[in-house]
Amino acid sequence: MDRILVFSELCDYLRISAATLYRLEAAGEGPPVVRLKGGKRYSQTAVDQWFLARSMATAREPAPTEERPAQPRRGRPRRELNSVSDALRSARVRA
Repeated sequence: MDRILVFSELCDYLRISAATLYRLEAAGEGPPVVRLKGGKRYSQTAVDQWFLARSMATAREPAPTEERPAQPRRGRPRRELNSVSDALRSARVRA
């Protein structure tokens, strides 16, 4: 007979937080679930198969080669300093 896990047991079994499991389920990427009397139940065999398929898919994905685009700076843009006197003036204003 297959073991049935409740939500908290599944989190312990997978060693993930409840928030992570909620996030996976919200994204449609969580393990197969059966709702029974208002609670979630998980078949350990189905969870093991889901975990194995997920880990195999992750292992097959190539590492990303493209770099992330640079994010614009937040806040006020910095002023370029053209000379030593500009740098000193800027330091006095901040002090």
